This record gives sequence, C-alpha cells and structure tokens, in this order.
Amino acid sequence: WLVTLFLSSLSHIYCNHTHNSFEFVYIYDGQYSVSINEKKYILQENDAILILPGQIHYFETLVPFSSEPKNGLPANPFLCIFSPDIVKDFAKSIRNATLVSPKFSLPDNKFIQRMYTTKNPYIQISFLYLICGLAIENGIEKREAFENENMIYKIVNYIDKNNIGFLTLKQMAADLNYNYTYFSACFNKYFGTGFSNFVNEFRINYSKNLLSETNYPIARIASECGFLTIRSFNRVFSQKENMTPTEYRALFKKN
Repeated sequence: WLVTLFLSSLSHIYCNHTHNSFEFVYIYDGQYSVSINEKKYILQENDAILILPGQIHYFETLVPFSSEPKNGLPANPFLCIFSPDIVKDFAKSIRNATLVSPKFSLPDNKFIQRMYTTKNPYIQISFLYLICGLAIENGIEKREAFENENMIYKIVNYIDKNNIGFLTLKQMAADLNYNYTYFSACFNKYFGTGFSNFVNEFRINYSKNLLSETNYPIARIASECGFLTIRSFNRVFSQKENMTPTEYRALFKKN
C-alpha cells in the first residue's frame, strides 16, 4: 500500500505526464528543472518539490550531480511516489486547490535517510505528512473544480501516444468519444493553453531527449518528433528554449 520509487538519476528528459499519485523530489546536488502545468522551477542542492495528483509535469537535468550521496543516503535525486490514500487528510484538504509554491527545503536530509532505510510504516507516513506540511507553508490557492478530471489522463495519454503524427483537437475529441465543443472548452479551461502549444511541449521535450542522448541528424529528430520541416522545428524549439536545437545539443555536451 506504500508505493515508493527511488531513481539513481534523472539523466533523461521526461516527457509531460500525469498520474493519480503525489510525487516528491529531493536534490542533494546538481541542478534540475521541473515543469508543473507549464510553470518551471529550478531545483538545486537541498531543494525539494511536491507535485500533486493530476498535475502535468516533466523533469530535465540541467547540471548532473557530481558525486554519490554519502552516509547511506539513497541515490541522487531522491524520488518518492505515493498514493493519496496514505495521506488522506492532506489529500482532502488540497482537493480542488494548488500549492502557491510547490518548492521548499527540508530542515535536514537525515529525514530522507530514515525514510529510505526504515521498515516502520508509521515513520514512513509521518515523513510523508511532514513533506506535505512543508509544501503548504507558502499557502494554497483554490481552483474551480474540473468536472471530469479523468479526462486529463485520457488527454495526456492520447497525446503521448500520438504526438508524432498530425494531431487536431477535433480528431482527439472524436477518438475519445467527447462532444467537440464541450471537449474544447474543458481543454482550454484546465490546461490554460492552446492545443497546438500543448502538443509542441510534448514534441520539444522528446526532441531534447534525442538531442542529448543520440547523434541523430537534426532533420531526423525533427521528423521523429512530428515536425514537417527543420524550419518549423527550429522556430518552435527556439521560441520555447531561447536557443536552436544545434545550440542545445552543443551546450548539453559541453556540460
């Protein structure tokens, strides 16, 4: 009933995704970018962040960690995914709300070590409530309830599987069996951005992974990420990253 996942590295670009769980990340060293509902946060030494269920997010390594954590600590970064059922009171209080700032600091990373090594479920639960409590110290903002939150997961999963091809909001509505007018209103209401912009976020994140992890030519990466021409790929990439794909690849390899 306690689902916890520890990652040794966030060395890849993780495309936009969402799930029904809370996600906690803690950084020992290095530098990482976390995007939550298209808002970016920079995490470095001793920073932590809590991602709420249903939030669209992805991770990017900016500066890899320089050494393994010492004193028996788990690998860097520390990632813990846990069900809302474990922190029911907190999950209830945060329903239909968002954190003013999901980024915070832990008073001592020994809490991470204890969480990582203990088999005592009460200590684990107390740790999870601790990070939830720290996360709301900056306050919460109520948001209007979304009528069909299950739609969020359908949208993200659909785009994740189909973003390389030609996508339209109308076709997605039809494939997911929604009325187009209703579907379009819900999409704009929840995601707060245009459909093409949201799809391009997926494509650019995927392209960054290929740019950093492969030696594929730019033309091939543009094609594999769903762009019809190198020109359109360069234009969209530059708009979102303030540099060209070639410059991004060179900067990543330099770092």
